[in-house]
Amino acid sequence: MSFFTNRKVEEINPTRKTLSRLRETLDGLESERDETPQIADLKRILAGRIAEMERKTA
Repeated sequence: MSFFTNRKVEEINPTRKTLSRLRETLDGLESERDETPQIADLKRILAGRIAEMERKTA
């Protein structure tokens, strides 16, 4: 009997993984005390990307 015959394969949803990573990054930026123009731009970009990915998966 092969080692691989009875193992369940866990499905990985790359979109869900990417969305969670983007949300974690956005949360980290939102917790920054000093908001520089660069941080504000990054937050805006991330929020737009998250919204775009959510529309595609809906």
